[in-house]
Amino acid sequence: MIFLNIDMTDIPNDNFYRNFVVKDSKDEILEITPQDNTKNIKYKLTPHGYKELKINKFYNTLLENSDFVYFVDRALSRLDWWGKLNIQNDVVKTYNDADWLSLNWNEKIEKNVYKSINIIKKIINLSKKNNIDLVITGIPHFKQFTGEQSDTPLEILKDVASENGTYYFDLYQDLRNNYENKELSNLYSKGDPTHFNKSGNKIWGDLFFEYLKNSGIFNVVHKENVVTSENKEAL
Repeated sequence: MIFLNIDMTDIPNDNFYRNFVVKDSKDEILEITPQDNTKNIKYKLTPHGYKELKINKFYNTLLENSDFVYFVDRALSRLDWWGKLNIQNDVVKTYNDADWLSLNWNEKIEKNVYKSINIIKKIINLSKKNNIDLVITGIPHFKQFTGEQSDTPLEILKDVASENGTYYFDLYQDLRNNYENKELSNLYSKGDPTHFNKSGNKIWGDLFFEYLKNSGIFNVVHKENVVTSENKEAL
């Protein structure tokens, strides 16, 4: 089974990543590299915007050839951008053009959301082709509960799952039905209304477990996986 979590920043980020897509002769995506080697610049995406980071050619070569240097660089850069964003106008525009959390959509937002939804549909079709169960869920931001941000993205994901015959775990509705906004605010990281904290992740996991038990996905028991008295000792 595949559990596909769609974060609310994924669609704007997807629009940004299209600037760095590498495709083959059949127009299929091979890789995405959010880095401009011609200018020795790489980009970091955050819940609050984007940051340009200057790199030198020698360091860039190390990043490309050393897993250790790459992971150390990732760890340090996460600390570096916090509270120090140097947002570029062209990058912000790219984000805003796919801001599906906006309460007022324009034609560009609709167009870019449509492109990303098509990717989700491809994932659904690929899962079906390989006989893999797929569960989709949208990870809500706290401001969607307060009405400051649109909950339309979550409705879209639910509709896409329904129309294409796959499972949808409605985390947003489960949380809204069971918790007051004050309680929900305590489920997010301090100063970051976009990511769950430890308590939020625990509740998310518990709700998903209940969903799985009630969804019927695992109702079919495969004989080879049943533990009997005969094979228990061997196991």
